[in-house]
Amino acid sequence: MQLYLMATPEQTRSLGRLRPPVAHIAYRIGDGSTLLRQNLPLKRQEGLLVISDIQAPVVEQPDSLCQGVLRELGRHNYHGVLLDFEQAPTPDRQILVSQLDTVLQQHQKALYLPPAYAPHSKQATILVNTAVSGGNFRQYLETCKTQYGNIALDVQRLQMDFILPATTGEGTSINAEVLTSLRKKYGSTTFFSHELCTRYFTYQQEGQTHFILYDDGETMLQKLRIGESIGVKIGFCVYHEVEDLLGVLFGKR
Repeated sequence: MQLYLMATPEQTRSLGRLRPPVAHIAYRIGDGSTLLRQNLPLKRQEGLLVISDIQAPVVEQPDSLCQGVLRELGRHNYHGVLLDFEQAPTPDRQILVSQLDTVLQQHQKALYLPPAYAPHSKQATILVNTAVSGGNFRQYLETCKTQYGNIALDVQRLQMDFILPATTGEGTSINAEVLTSLRKKYGSTTFFSHELCTRYFTYQQEGQTHFILYDDGETMLQKLRIGESIGVKIGFCVYHEVEDLLGVLFGKR
């Protein structure tokens, strides 16, 4: 599986000897339907162009924005575009996705989309989040593949604290520092869930039982292997989530 590292220009410069394929978090939508770019190193980048919709204005001229994207693809020899759209779909974004889908297909460039935009594309690869907290991970991926066709893994690092019984299936996100602190404080035995493909442990606090699900380098690699076994060819992980695991994920696998 081809695993991309989603990283800003500053993060890319800090990689040292590692040379992972990069999805460049350096672009956003500006006023007048322009494509705004952070400063990139002078060398040709290759990899993928990532566009964020954070604080983006309404896209009134999707044709113009699509042409700006094409120019940037040619300038840096990018293989395609990942739309890192976190907001709920709006009519202007839906039109943009539909037009960008057509333009990129004509130029034989890839397009990666969140599931909410799947109905507005004919050829895009849909990003499937791997931070699964219930059910069976393999079956989940197989279901997504059946639903969307082409999928890529959005390899999110799962670190979640649930209070049992977790009837809603919703937990509280925790960071690596909190996770390490809890493991040291309670000395809980850690187990591996073959169904979820993640690690877990429990602890007691104020009369409540807490259930922690978390990923490490090995569980994330195992998720990649499962995806690969059902035909998924592309995965993405975000630099700030895996900075301590870069050698594991992008070394020799």
